[in-house]
Amino acid sequence: MGIIAIPWSLKIFYGFMSDNITVFNSKRRGHILMNCACCITTIGMMIVFGQQLGKNFITFCIFISQMNMAYNDTVTDALTCQAAKFGVKDGNENLNAISYLFQGIGAIVGAFISMQVKESKHFNPYSCFGVYMLLQFFFFVSALMMNKDMEPGEIEEKEQESIQAAA
Repeated sequence: MGIIAIPWSLKIFYGFMSDNITVFNSKRRGHILMNCACCITTIGMMIVFGQQLGKNFITFCIFISQMNMAYNDTVTDALTCQAAKFGVKDGNENLNAISYLFQGIGAIVGAFISMQVKESKHFNPYSCFGVYMLLQFFFFVSALMMNKDMEPGEIEEKEQESIQAAA
């Protein structure tokens, strides 16, 4: 279990990487797309080959999935803070509160689902990983539709242009 938690302790490095390394011509969206694709692939491989290849393979797949999830969490935290900082006129300052609300709801729903998996004969852990893979796909699609103006540097340039236009 401790191996799976290691990627979460490396979040500071993910932040530095996403701020300074461009992926797919993007500093935020490209990282999300890359991590979601890797996570979907890894979870898919675990669902297909997990029982054949055993617990070491499953642990490896979950480790990679958690690494991608922690990385995406870092990037989305940065996007939320950035939107809250620059989008005050739009009401975006409440994004952190909304984010924490939905994380709490997700935790409660996740606990309920895990109880159902344990007590049900119709669900198994692979069903839950399939749902997780589907959620990662939705995250991938939403990253594809992400506003390019939310990239670091883009907001500062637009802010400078608006200041110059006002002067």
